[in-house]
Amino acid sequence: MVGTAALQRRISLAGFRSLLSCAPSGSAKIIYVDAGLHKRARELKLLRNWLSRFPNLHLVGFEAHPDYFEAARKAVGDGPNVELHNLALVGPGQGATVQLNLNGGSGVGDSLIRCVGEQSISVPACRLSDYLRKIGFEPQRDILLLRMNIEGAEVFVLEDLSEAKLIPAVDGYYGYWDDPYKVGGAFAQRFDALMQRLNIQSLPFNDIDCRSALRRAFIKYDVCTSILAAMMKKNSAPGAAAS
Repeated sequence: MVGTAALQRRISLAGFRSLLSCAPSGSAKIIYVDAGLHKRARELKLLRNWLSRFPNLHLVGFEAHPDYFEAARKAVGDGPNVELHNLALVGPGQGATVQLNLNGGSGVGDSLIRCVGEQSISVPACRLSDYLRKIGFEPQRDILLLRMNIEGAEVFVLEDLSEAKLIPAVDGYYGYWDDPYKVGGAFAQRFDALMQRLNIQSLPFNDIDCRSALRRAFIKYDVCTSILAAMMKKNSAPGAAAS
C-alpha cells in the first residue's frame, strides 16, 4: 500500500517520466519538521541520512514529554542542521502550556486529548505557524516536509496551519494519523471534516514503517517526490528566475 501510494503520487505530481528520477540537490532550503520524536527520534535520523546530500537541510523536532525529549536529544546528537524542542504543538485558542496525559512510562500513547492513564503533566506548547514565522520560513522559496505522530493532536496542528494559510506551503505530509478515530465521536468527525476541506493526504511514516527495509525505501522515494515536485513548482512560479 505504501509503495503503490508513493508511485501514484510521483506520477501525479511529477509525471510518468519522472518515475526513475531523483530530486536534484541544489541550494533550496529544505525544512523537515518531525512532531512526536518520542525516545529514539528514528524517523528524523532516517531523514538526516536520506537527505544528507542537500547542503541546506534543516531538521526540526518536537517532543512534549521532557524525559523523552532528553532521550531523543541524546539519540540524535548535536549537529549544525538539527534543532530540537521540548514543546507540544497546539492549535488556535490553546495556551502556552497544556496538559499531557501519560500512558505509563513508554511514551507511546501520551496524549493531549485522550485520558490514557491516571497521571498528567503540564508541558510548554507552541503553534507550528508561529515557529515557522520565527525562523523566517518563506513558502515561495523553501521546501517544507511535515511528519506527525502526536496521538490525535495532528488535528490542532492542521487547524493552526489552515488558519495561518500555510497548508499549501507544506510539500509533503507524513505519519499514520489514526488516533482521532481512537478518540472517536465529535473529535473523529472534526478530523474527517478537516481532511476533506483541506484535501490533504499523509503517507504512513511511523515506527512500524522504519522496521521494514522495503517500506523505508518507498518512504524515501516519496520524500524525494515531495522535494522534486516542490522544486518544479517553485522554479516555475512567477519571478522564480529573478530570485
